[in-house]
Amino acid sequence: MFEPLPDNLSYPALEEEILSFWDANNIFATSLEQRAGAPTFSFYEGPPTVNGKPGIHHLLARTIKDIACRYKTMQGFLVRRQGGWDTRLAVYEGPPTVNGKPGIHHLLA
Repeated sequence: MFEPLPDNLSYPALEEEILSFWDANNIFATSLEQRAGAPTFSFYEGPPTVNGKPGIHHLLARTIKDIACRYKTMQGFLVRRQGGWDTRLAVYEGPPTVNGKPGIHHLLA
């Protein structure tokens, strides 16, 4: 059913070959065009690291989002990918002051 993989297979080279194919054939844009007019699916996520350093839990969250969006795409939904969101007015989960300056928590109260 499947051809055996060569012993000297380079996964990084294979990935580059696949990415080149997707770029040359505009695969992602074509998948969106094919779903024009289809029901939409939106996956809202928080900012990846607004309140601290990146951690393994951020990777897990992005993986779950990717799986959910791919699944809904395979079901025929139009899924627009957009990572993160604008955090300029997000509630800061730290102390009321940062480096002696007042936080923004009072602006949203």
